[in-house]
Amino acid sequence: LVLLGLFIAMLPATANAQITRTARVELSDQDNAINIGPNIYITEDPEKKLNYQAVVVRHQNNLRGMRHDSNIINLGLKATPTWLMFSVTNNSSTEDWILHFGTLPGGRLGFAHKLFIHNETTGKTLIRALRENKTPEAYGAPMEGPAIPVSITKGQTELFVIYIEAESAFANTLSPSLMTTRHY
Repeated sequence: LVLLGLFIAMLPATANAQITRTARVELSDQDNAINIGPNIYITEDPEKKLNYQAVVVRHQNNLRGMRHDSNIINLGLKATPTWLMFSVTNNSSTEDWILHFGTLPGGRLGFAHKLFIHNETTGKTLIRALRENKTPEAYGAPMEGPAIPVSITKGQTELFVIYIEAESAFANTLSPSLMTTRHY
């Protein structure tokens, strides 16, 4: 009877673990714009030891960093190198979206010293502006103010990786969202 009681006591914990959902942005035709901050996993990399492949492998093995809990992400004044990861499921009828980092009142990156945006699912690097060894370097789609166009395949879930190294001494906040190109 004692064993049966212990077994029954463990059942609710198992059931709760099964219904925990992974953070994921879900796009639909009813969405013109959706805040993605609460669905982002943040990994700070103060020693700059990680690369995007390592961050992706960690994410896929449930070492996802800290899940953010609000629309605005504060990167702080210290310019700590930071990795942001998020998944997007596109249940809408459009593939053309804009990844927007926010407006000045709502939170927007002050100045990025280094910026890398990669769609891991498609293998496409959207922005690579890392200025390694003080050499200007950038390729990918040009930023449109605080935004970049992204293509997200209809009916698919895609994983995005962002690396940001903000300039120090500026208030660096983001209010990331995905919006349709028409809405933008």
